[in-house]
Amino acid sequence: MRSRFRTVSILALLLCANGSAASISEISVSRSKGELVSTADFVVNAPREEVVRAFSSFDSLAELNPAIVESSAETLSHGQFRVTTRVKDCVLMFCKAVTLVERVRIDTDGNMRSEIQADGSDFKYGSASWTFEARGSQTFVSYRSAMRPDFWMPPLLGKQAMQGALERQIRASIEKLERDRKVLASRGR
Repeated sequence: MRSRFRTVSILALLLCANGSAASISEISVSRSKGELVSTADFVVNAPREEVVRAFSSFDSLAELNPAIVESSAETLSHGQFRVTTRVKDCVLMFCKAVTLVERVRIDTDGNMRSEIQADGSDFKYGSASWTFEARGSQTFVSYRSAMRPDFWMPPLLGKQAMQGALERQIRASIEKLERDRKVLASRGR
């Protein structure tokens, strides 16, 4: 569920392929007192600079994550952006379209941090971070978020179902990154 509300997140993130050579180390989603807390650690079979570029291409996040309907970015200052993402996804029978507005900062090392902007967003508050660690020709990605939705969520929406949705989106994003890399390599780029 977090994945569909994140976009994050965003993450956001984060994803649904069979045969992806990448691995997901950990996915966790919890809900406490109305707040969604999510973590995801995974490896992408692509160099760090390519992964960072894909995650920071805010105007084209929909190409990376199937739950993202559209995204746009406004440059605020060097390394800071206002990113608006529209996400639609389903967890079990609960489907929801939401808007997430974040102030995203890209650090000099390429890692990213964001704060949710309540104005224009379907979230009251929240924050997220993405770190990217080079591991040879692969990249280890770590995503962390905590956010409070400003909409009703079914109380019985299970942790397993929310984690499954996040994993599905992460796998689809990984597959997209790796497939694009293979296509570019076959073209000699």
